[in-house]
Amino acid sequence: MKDALHQQTNLEDTFRNFSSIVIIIKDNYNFNYVNHIATNILGYKEKEILHMSFIELLTPDSLELCIDNIRSLRESSFCQPFIVHILKKNGGILSLELAGIKLKDGRFFFTGRNLSLERIRKEKLEYLEALNKHILNSIEEGIVVLDPQGNIERYNDFMEKNFHWSKKIIGKNAFRLFPTMKKYGLLESFVNIIDKGVSEKRDHVTGTTNDGKQVVLNIRGYPLKRNKGMRGVVVVVEDITHSDEISKQIKKATDMREKVHRIIESIIPLNTISEILNKVSAGLQQELLYERGAIFLSQEQRHGSSLLKLFSSINTEKDMEQARSKIEKNMKTGKGLIKDIFKTGKSRIVKNINRERSFLRIFRDTKSEMIVPIRIRTEPAGIIAIDSRQPDFFDETDLRFTEMLANSLAITIEKTRFFEELLTKAHYLSTLYETSQILRHIEEEKGKFTNILKQISQNLDSCISLVMRINGNSNTKIVAYWKAPAEIRKVFANVSNNAKEKFISEIRTGNPLIADSIQKKHTGLMRKLYNHKIKGLYIFPLMSKLTLSGCLIILGLKPSALYKEQISFLTAIAHQMSAFGLNQT
Repeated sequence: MKDALHQQTNLEDTFRNFSSIVIIIKDNYNFNYVNHIATNILGYKEKEILHMSFIELLTPDSLELCIDNIRSLRESSFCQPFIVHILKKNGGILSLELAGIKLKDGRFFFTGRNLSLERIRKEKLEYLEALNKHILNSIEEGIVVLDPQGNIERYNDFMEKNFHWSKKIIGKNAFRLFPTMKKYGLLESFVNIIDKGVSEKRDHVTGTTNDGKQVVLNIRGYPLKRNKGMRGVVVVVEDITHSDEISKQIKKATDMREKVHRIIESIIPLNTISEILNKVSAGLQQELLYERGAIFLSQEQRHGSSLLKLFSSINTEKDMEQARSKIEKNMKTGKGLIKDIFKTGKSRIVKNINRERSFLRIFRDTKSEMIVPIRIRTEPAGIIAIDSRQPDFFDETDLRFTEMLANSLAITIEKTRFFEELLTKAHYLSTLYETSQILRHIEEEKGKFTNILKQISQNLDSCISLVMRINGNSNTKIVAYWKAPAEIRKVFANVSNNAKEKFISEIRTGNPLIADSIQKKHTGLMRKLYNHKIKGLYIFPLMSKLTLSGCLIILGLKPSALYKEQISFLTAIAHQMSAFGLNQT
């Protein structure tokens, strides 16, 4: 009884500040434990919820599904992730995705995440709205949306820049604001579009801007339909005052819009960042016909590493390797225009690099360059840099559509990283389940702990694992190991009694010993491990009736080899391993 209570307390301490929702319920469906993040989201105090039943908080549509999954837990000790809806204290409904295992004492352990369906839906709508606005503003023509009564609903940047429109114009009737439109038959065209659902066009409509400038326009109107009803009219305003120049811009914008959309569509289904960078660089080169460029993506949250993708249709492999070395050196030293753009988060066109003092030439024949930041949640996370052998090669159209591509790239990268995190967490749950299955079904045989270590190691990168028996303060023996060479085992066999007593005293209370970064300056056991290229030490105690009987040892071949979630799961595994004991091993 005391042993079970001690293990329960350690489990609660382990998951109290866990980054995901953790709920433990008894076999009678009453709450047994809820961690901080779960109580905060549900709105209950811990004392309140521990007197409640998990079933009474479920919505009717979730009740049967939840009971079925708990039944599955009773039979197989594991259930696949499922979605439930729970009533919060304030009356709201919380949507959770939960996965669970059955603990050895009969309780049910669930962990999961808040789906926040309304937030996700809102973010999708905001993204689509922002994308529509970005597309409208990228078109080098005026776009005006009118409702069926002729009132102005929205317009793009073209109307604001060229005709000085302001937000005050929204909601006002276009034909009352601009009575001269009737002279050109535009009112009749509007009525035809609304009544018949046909397109209309009026060419060479003359007008005057607010600053007195005379303009000549081609105006086209298209029906805006929703389901079977008429939503309004989309008016496209083409300024043909300088027809040749504008026609070129329109053609370029149209072509780039289609090509950029093809690139964006090609990266949406991809699930790895390297695949995404390869596809985008190929699109910049093959679709948009940029002859040379680079994509730099910072990954500071992943041990300070970064990704650099170079592409060129005019340089040799040797040229590209030299360019890569130069760029990486400049990024490390904080020099160059690319580093400035990364810090400020503002796009830049350099029409002539000879006039730019801060420009560090990577290729000798570069004459102009365009640099666009990649922003993830408003924070610069990388850049797209395109250069040309011609001066003044890039214009605002190139910049806008490259920014559109950079925005979509940022969204896809964030989705990919989120997907990778989900896979990692699912991997951790699978590790816990598979290891618990071994612990449940393994027979009392000499190699049982070796099998367990083998299973654990399959799910840990760059790690060595051992099981040590402990009798007293310094009497120890390695009883099982996996991927541990003889010299590593020898280190633990020959370690001094003082060193043994030191780490044994640290884990005797039941808490793991974590040393994420072993360095040369360390002494004793850690110094010996460092000499054998071990960079991380993780010792998880095995307790038998509140007495330390052994430990699970994980050795990392790189610093910070284990994530927080992996440490938590290994702690839980060590608790389960404790039940077998080490006396017969």
